[in-house]
Amino acid sequence: MSPLERDFRPEAMRALRISEQIVTRGLPFILSLEPLLRQEVWCAELITKIGHSGYDSLDGPSYGLSMLLAVASLLMDEPLPSDFVASATVDVTGGLGPVEGLEDKLFILAGSGLGLKRLLVGQSQVTRARELLAELGSPVKVQGACSASEVFQELFGEHYQTLSERLNQPEQLRRAARKLFHLALDARSPILDWESVERGATRVLERLMPDAPAFMEAQTARQVARRHSHKSAPLDWPPDGLLSQLPRPIRDKLIAQVVQAANDEGAANLEEIVERARASLPPSVLDCYEPQLILRGAIGRALVSLRRHEDARVFLLETVEAWRELGQFEESSHALCELLRVIGILGEPTRQEAVLSLVEQFRASPRLDSGSRAFLHLALGRAYVLVGRPQHALTFLEDGEVSWSATREHVQYCRHRWRARALAVLGRAHEAQETRQELYRAERYPSALFARLDEILETGGNPIPVLERILEKERAPIVRLLTGLDDPLLRAERLSREYPY
Repeated sequence: MSPLERDFRPEAMRALRISEQIVTRGLPFILSLEPLLRQEVWCAELITKIGHSGYDSLDGPSYGLSMLLAVASLLMDEPLPSDFVASATVDVTGGLGPVEGLEDKLFILAGSGLGLKRLLVGQSQVTRARELLAELGSPVKVQGACSASEVFQELFGEHYQTLSERLNQPEQLRRAARKLFHLALDARSPILDWESVERGATRVLERLMPDAPAFMEAQTARQVARRHSHKSAPLDWPPDGLLSQLPRPIRDKLIAQVVQAANDEGAANLEEIVERARASLPPSVLDCYEPQLILRGAIGRALVSLRRHEDARVFLLETVEAWRELGQFEESSHALCELLRVIGILGEPTRQEAVLSLVEQFRASPRLDSGSRAFLHLALGRAYVLVGRPQHALTFLEDGEVSWSATREHVQYCRHRWRARALAVLGRAHEAQETRQELYRAERYPSALFARLDEILETGGNPIPVLERILEKERAPIVRLLTGLDDPLLRAERLSREYPY
């Protein structure tokens, strides 16, 4: 870091993390996240400041839009216009908001912003910004926007056209398919919204012949993106000839995606796929390396769906402990959360207590990201509800230190569903009802319907209409979960207890 460079402080870094997570929501399509996965330090040069304070590090939520545009510029491999400056907060939906200290910011801009022609602010501050710049005699034009997608279209619209044209070149097309393929298989991806990945893969597929080697890569990327968006996305087991040509780490990650797709689709041959995947692993978990542990996590989740709960518990516990022994405990997030879920389903508090030391070690990991922390707290809250400890559940589901708003939407709704269940058990019926009303108004599947099912079970109502609506939404996985049950009440109780969200 040079003498002129300054590091970003916590509030600004939080804005950066949010930007990395939501950037894909506003972009028409993306072909790679590679720049975001590099471990680089963000900093900026301090040009000038107001006041005499010796504190000159960079902080505050007003860096939000600047951070978001910097991240988008990296992804697009397209520099931002040099005559452009932005100052707006950004929320987790991509909405733009006002900044504090607008007068001071514009005073500096008018006096030191040589060559600047445009200022972008949140729509609510357009009028005030224009008045202030007019008073300062600045010719800078003010533009307003309500959302990140509006800004991206303004700044990158022409670049997208160029990018689409590049895909007509065979080599560029193959490279795009390969990048999308690796993006889809990367477990570290910070993406919250996969729609833009799906759109990028679709554009590539439209230009490829089905027998081209790159077609499988782009198709896999599209199906993985669709699955992350909770859409139907079957993924066939690749031909042995193709698997044998892939490097072992890529092969293991691809098989993990096949297992997860079969699980989410409620595939009739899920058990066969699970056993085939297990056969591809080393006999001992101690001989597994990172991609194979990722595959074990996918298999463990499928075992839970197959209701092989004790098998799943042992398998997932071994996987979590193996991640710890590798010194990459934070990578065990999915396996650990599934382990907590299956312990909750089994309804055995003593086994939950037995893994709490693992949980505490996981929470103490310095490399644990905010999304994984939120997933863990949701898993703990759900497990405590299922083993009959609702007050413990609320400790985690209402933890203000967790950035719930920076998680995927279905995680936030799932948290509200289980929080309502805990409140109801504690006799706080009014609060439980208020929480559920929010879910009912949002009408998001699955949380709204399952919250309705929970309420019916608590009040002794008729579960059949809600069961029918759930089956309309998601037939195959639900039918598999309800195998062997005909009584509507028993069906409702099992769904309420064992459905993953």
